[in-house]
Amino acid sequence: MCAKNLGEILTPEELADRLKVSVSWIYEKRRPRCANPIPALPMGRLMRFDWETVVEWLNGLAAADANKLQQRKTSTTLTCKKKGTVI
Repeated sequence: MCAKNLGEILTPEELADRLKVSVSWIYEKRRPRCANPIPALPMGRLMRFDWETVVEWLNGLAAADANKLQQRKTSTTLTCKKKGTVI
């Protein structure tokens, strides 16, 4: 993540409050085992989040989810058409 023009910088607690999730969820999304970790600004032992970058990350998750849903709908329709029924 590039620190070009930082907007609002948030602590994990502030970010959790904005996203309406627990603080532990925020930390879980930063673990190395997480498939798509939430972007953060490392500051030694501290962690901070740029709100605009987090919003972009969320939009990316939403777009990926929409694509998966569309692919499932398409494959279900194709399967049903092969069997002679259309949903």
